[in-house]
Amino acid sequence: NVRVVFKGVRHRNYDLTYKMQALRRGSFEWKDIKYTYNPTMGILNTREGRIPCAVKVEVLPNIEILRKKGLRIRSTRLNPRNARSRIGPVSTDFDSIRGYTPGDPYRTINWKATARNSSTGPILVNQYEREGLHSTVFAIDNSPPMRQGTKEENPLESGIKLVLSFTSLLLNYQYNVGVWVMQRNSGIRRDVIMPGSGMEQYLRIRRRVMLVETVKLVPQV
Repeated sequence: NVRVVFKGVRHRNYDLTYKMQALRRGSFEWKDIKYTYNPTMGILNTREGRIPCAVKVEVLPNIEILRKKGLRIRSTRLNPRNARSRIGPVSTDFDSIRGYTPGDPYRTINWKATARNSSTGPILVNQYEREGLHSTVFAIDNSPPMRQGTKEENPLESGIKLVLSFTSLLLNYQYNVGVWVMQRNSGIRRDVIMPGSGMEQYLRIRRRVMLVETVKLVPQV
């Protein structure tokens, strides 16, 4: 950040530009820029000052784009019941017939199957498949041992990059993805992002993991 400027006795305006390379992700804020002016001739005294510069910069994690090659995302079974979500919205695809349980919608009752069963048998209802695939929740451990190493390369930073990489991949396959930060940081209200889908969910997860830092565990007596 050292520049040499040639000027005469008059004042001169000079624009200074420089580039910075972020070494780690996070949210950074600059308030003032300090400068020092050293006359080369030694006639004038050194001048120092500050320039107000309120700038907030968000550095995104450098993630890797994972490819489906070598990764088995979809089930190879013809009817992958275990690959479907059990908590997503109900679709119109018929799954099976089961006994009635309190809370089942009235419109799902199968009157014909109930009548054929017996007059004293249980009421039967139609069960429909849930939309979407399995919900995946990533747990991020931000305890002190995860900070071993440098500020730029440590288990926590590697884990965050891995979480965002797999989040992007799974969301492309219509999975529901969520994140749980095991230790809540100060100033952060939510430590869990419920599973969701779409680009908004990815941006929500990315904003949350950008603020994850290791916390100091207080031993309980």
